Amino acid sequence: FIAVVDGTDGQVRQLRISAGADGAPRAVEEARFGLSSQTEGCVIDDRTGNLYIGEEAHGIWRYSINAGARAAPVQIAVAPSEMLAPDVEGLSLMYDGPNTWLMASSQGDSAFAVWSVGGEVQYRGRFSVITANGVDAVTGTDGIASYGGPVGGYASGLVVVQDDLDEAPGRTGERQNFKLIDFQAIRDALALR
Repeated sequence: FIAVVDGTDGQVRQLRISAGADGAPRAVEEARFGLSSQTEGCVIDDRTGNLYIGEEAHGIWRYSINAGARAAPVQIAVAPSEMLAPDVEGLSLMYDGPNTWLMASSQGDSAFAVWSVGGEVQYRGRFSVITANGVDAVTGTDGIASYGGPVGGYASGLVVVQDDLDEAPGRTGERQNFKLIDFQAIRDALALR
């Protein structure tokens, strides 16, 4: 297993986790590097060996996690921009058949940006979660997680996003919560194919 730990000081550690001779977990640092400011979400693409890291005030970076093949990092998205309004927060990858979608939380405008990253990186658009059917909109979002394929009643996949305030009737500002989104709705809205 590979674990990546990033911190508020911009420092990033890549660790290889294995079982030692006694069966206890063993961590060996494989790489250490830093970004210029606070990092947030990170996610590894198991298909390509790419690591994506959100830098709160500056955008999203792509690194290689392959030992001995570390290429120079590539900034795939700049913040602030039309794609991302700082703070850049959570990142998630969704495997959708042959496609791989990178989703990023754009906290500054309570939206989410989507890129195709299975081959050449291509920005595909943004979506927001609006008020509907008695459920409040997502605001001040932080985290995002996703899973492609059937999940309960979500035949195409499920996206879960953090909402900083529950503003549903009778619960205004009471607590944060999470919203469940059918990936098919995102796919349709952004024409993801």
